Amino acid sequence: MTEPKAYSYMRFSSKGKQEKGNSTTRQTDYADEYAKAKGLILDDSLSMEDKGLSAYHGVHKSHGTLGVFLRLVEAGKIPQGSILLVEDFDRLSRQEPLTALDQFSLLIHAGIRIVTLNNGIEYDRQSIRDNPGQLYLTMGEMIRANQESELKSKRLKAAWKSKRNALKNGTLTRKVTSRIPAWLTISEDKTEFIPIPEACQTIKRIFEMKLTGMGGTRIASQLNQDSNAWKPPKIPQNKTGGWRSAYVLKILSSKSVIGEFQPCKMVQTPDSKNRKRQAKPVPEGEPIKDYYPAIIEPDLFYAVQEHIKQNGKQPGNAGGRTQKAENLFVRLVKCGRCKGAMHFLNYGPPPRGGQYLRCDASRRNLGTCNARAVRYKEFEELFFDNFEELDLNDILPDQNESQAQAQALKQRIAAGNARSRELAEQENNLIDSITTTSDKRIREALDKRLAKIMDEQETVTEEIKDLTQELGETEKSAKEMSKLIDHATELYSLMDQAADEQARIALRMKLRTQIQKLVDTIEIYPLQQPYKAQQEDKEGIITTMDSKFIEKVRIKFKGSKKSRQLRLLHRFDSLDVDHNSTIRT
Repeated sequence: MTEPKAYSYMRFSSKGKQEKGNSTTRQTDYADEYAKAKGLILDDSLSMEDKGLSAYHGVHKSHGTLGVFLRLVEAGKIPQGSILLVEDFDRLSRQEPLTALDQFSLLIHAGIRIVTLNNGIEYDRQSIRDNPGQLYLTMGEMIRANQESELKSKRLKAAWKSKRNALKNGTLTRKVTSRIPAWLTISEDKTEFIPIPEACQTIKRIFEMKLTGMGGTRIASQLNQDSNAWKPPKIPQNKTGGWRSAYVLKILSSKSVIGEFQPCKMVQTPDSKNRKRQAKPVPEGEPIKDYYPAIIEPDLFYAVQEHIKQNGKQPGNAGGRTQKAENLFVRLVKCGRCKGAMHFLNYGPPPRGGQYLRCDASRRNLGTCNARAVRYKEFEELFFDNFEELDLNDILPDQNESQAQAQALKQRIAAGNARSRELAEQENNLIDSITTTSDKRIREALDKRLAKIMDEQETVTEEIKDLTQELGETEKSAKEMSKLIDHATELYSLMDQAADEQARIALRMKLRTQIQKLVDTIEIYPLQQPYKAQQEDKEGIITTMDSKFIEKVRIKFKGSKKSRQLRLLHRFDSLDVDHNSTIRT
């Protein structure tokens, strides 16, 4: 029998402050001491550490490593008997107690033993059977953690509201936040902003470059190549540092450069991509003038705004261009050499122009990748030619694996439906109670409970919807995948027969959607040496190139664990070649 695996999970919500303090060290020491005392080996393959992720809003589950661990548990990938080490229950959750209890129950029912290292208590099925009081202790800890976070949240909201009011009244001496534009720093006493001279010079240069007619991409590229120009530092939102066209365009439209500050409040809003609720800044009240030091003259700022407005009205520019679906592989293609995104670039009609796919890091001259551009049309034709030789058995998961995954999803959907019915019953009961209660205080308390249950019902409904969609994708057969491929191939072949440009655009839009259903990711390795169909070096190594732009391609289809590799550059010893035959190039 194999020894149970132990996993240490660490989390703290204030990344900067707690990371610099002893939170990480303390949690690490607790786990190491426990593992050593029990003769366990810590499994660090998952790197279970969530820095700066809130357990009150559940961000550590939707965007952190805890969510990954929970999904692995649900899928049966974490063996029963495994041990999850946490400093305290509040590391696992600070959400509403019933939500936290569901998470606890999921782990216990899956055969996971939970150990809270601050008091050494171990929780599993057997310990709870032997000592039911553990459940009371667990719920008490969950309620405490949630109430602490709720009280903290209310105090923070009240404090920010007071600061915003003082800011509007002109009675605030300290600045309301240290999160400031990249071209400024803040004094130690938090009373004034200090411009960074070299950064401000570059920002002004951006506005002047825009007035000459340059676009965001060209401005970013030129500034990245200029060793004397100030560049944004590396941050989580820009891991490589340097200028990006999106940041250039954001600065060009931001009134912070002329000194204005727009107060905002954080509001829980639906995330269209992940279908979760997350906090986003929403403007509140009128902008505050002269809050920041103005680094751009108002005349220059508004001249650029008018230039952008007028330029957007011209045909062929971003504001007036018709969507032609020129790139069929939007958000799918990555550079095989640096794993960064490859962007579609249209340099106009040939022979001087052309359409290309190029690595973003290479295009921005960051010095981290030197991959060459790839002719778009050549890759597009290669992609569809590959369908003729595609064996679906090589890219689809085996039947047993698909059935196991589908069964796990069905169980989660059933559990979600049961929870949804339970919440609906609670809603009805509360509504009945509210309508029959005359006491104002009781009605207010019931209203709050009803609001929480309705929020949870919304979350459960969205999760069921996501799981149902995932189940549908999991249950796709090879025959259905084959139909998708046949349909995509048929659409591609019809483009040459399109009656006019509008019909061709409509076909490409449909084809793009079809490819999004088929493909997960595409990695292109651009050819880095001059093209020569066939050559032999001094050592007798023969090199053949089947493409002028591409060395190889890896395509990962939806539902597949493996990538399909297409090699377009080959090397082999001339001794292995039959010289009476012709090498196919």
